[in-house]
Amino acid sequence: MSVGDRICHNSELGTIRFVGTIEGKPGQWLGIEWDDPSRGKGDGSINGLRYFQSRSPTGASFLRPSAPSLHFGRTFIAALREKYLEDLHATSTKEAIVLGSSDGAIEVEAVDMNKVRNKFAQLEKLKEVGLENYMISKAGPAGEIKAICPNIRRLDLSRNLFASWSEIIEIVEQLHALESLTLHYNVFRELSSPLTGSCRSVVHLSLNRTGVTWEQALLIAPAFPSLKRLEIGFNDLSSLDLPVSSNVFTAAPLELLALDGNTLAKWNELVGTIKGISTLHTLMLTTERGQRAAKHPRWSSLVKLHGEPAEEAPSTDTGKLQDRMMTVEVYRLSEIPQNPSHRPQVVFQQTLQVLPNMPIKTLRLKLLKILKAKPATQIRVFVKLRRDADDAGVWGEVDLNLTRQSDLVWWGIENGCHLGVALS
Repeated sequence: MSVGDRICHNSELGTIRFVGTIEGKPGQWLGIEWDDPSRGKGDGSINGLRYFQSRSPTGASFLRPSAPSLHFGRTFIAALREKYLEDLHATSTKEAIVLGSSDGAIEVEAVDMNKVRNKFAQLEKLKEVGLENYMISKAGPAGEIKAICPNIRRLDLSRNLFASWSEIIEIVEQLHALESLTLHYNVFRELSSPLTGSCRSVVHLSLNRTGVTWEQALLIAPAFPSLKRLEIGFNDLSSLDLPVSSNVFTAAPLELLALDGNTLAKWNELVGTIKGISTLHTLMLTTERGQRAAKHPRWSSLVKLHGEPAEEAPSTDTGKLQDRMMTVEVYRLSEIPQNPSHRPQVVFQQTLQVLPNMPIKTLRLKLLKILKAKPATQIRVFVKLRRDADDAGVWGEVDLNLTRQSDLVWWGIENGCHLGVALS
């Protein structure tokens, strides 16, 4: 427990900025700066005495180290087991499941969910893991992660309690197959020298909303020598005043740099700073306002009328398997749709429960099983797209051969979707 450590108190995240005694109050106290600037009652001072300075006049609080519901974090494996290991239910083949995406409004009947639980209980086979908001602060005993779940390829550790980069390095160095690492909303102590470590398998590192500066990014990069894609968006960057040294991106030079949501204004400075990255071919600079405006044609007129909206709070993962399942309805199409207005005859086949991050290739195998077709059978899959509830919809094709980002969520397949399958 020291300055810079991260804590969680009543579901609110914060950083310890002060540890010690307070004049006129017995015992030890912690000065907390909250991630939510309106969460506190002051700015780090009491009765005119300054103990630390928060960025917001209402962003600080003082808590006892023994305060109820105050958490200092747990190990990676402890969180992994809580999420992916569930007790088996009774031997009944049917089980009622409330869909998390419906806020409790939809309940479906699932058959033999114990098979799904047993599958996820095989931690050594996990390849895509999401542990967002699980209060993880440390790697745990040496070698534990490598022994239990060595095959993870994509890992999301957003909104946890990491404060030290050394803990991240210790986790990643045990995952030799890891390719993508997401650390959004974690707040790390600043580095004073280049980060040491050998995270050679990681090619995609996401550090959005972490407060990581360009200077810190250059110190982090040496530990990820194979990095091809770096995201440091929404970190309040106003300038990139340090040039890239020739040895920062060497083993596999950076190909994509995402600086979305920052307030970079000097184009010449930006170009001069990154020109040392000879293999960079994509630079992303979209502002948050620009992203919203691109998605919503009436954005400008609505903002002018009602003002800027508050930032939407990200959804929280409840951690239970049944809350992550979604239901899709599978139909067999009489023929392949030739254009958006072409509506082939459909025959309902089956309701299917799937996870949002299921790869498209796995979905294909499930659909073949539903159709009672051989694995080598060529099929084409379509998603019914609707503009509103009364719209008959059109069939949009899913590319089964696409490997990049080819999970169900990326294709817009969500709870309640209709999937059409046609033999080709």
